[in-house]
Amino acid sequence: MLEPDSAGLSAAESEMDVFLRSLRSSGLINESRLQNLVNRFQESSVAKEPSAVSVFAFVLVEKGELTCWQCAKLRNGQVKGFFCDEFKLLDCLGYDQERSYYLADVMAGGGRVMLAFRPGATKDYVVIQPTFG
Repeated sequence: MLEPDSAGLSAAESEMDVFLRSLRSSGLINESRLQNLVNRFQESSVAKEPSAVSVFAFVLVEKGELTCWQCAKLRNGQVKGFFCDEFKLLDCLGYDQERSYYLADVMAGGGRVMLAFRPGATKDYVVIQPTFG
């Protein structure tokens, strides 16, 4: 984690600490990989800037480690709801009156699917396989 400066934690450092704590708790990136990414980022000149957490999140998205949706949730302190059975949720695609739709990776075997959840349900979902003509 980033070290506090002599005046204490700045807003950006506090935000970075929250983001890293959420990221570690989420299980989205394994600890050794995350520590490597954090160490490399801390060596950069941007690590001490007020926008450090935004830049680090951007780096994680650019490297394919996280999606923008996952970063937004993590920055708000969310640590759960990224996995459902054998699926890793990547993005919320939208809602209608009957379902919430998410893009998901199949963790075993790869591939992407859409999951359609009933409102308020965490395990009541339908898997929709992409099919093209």
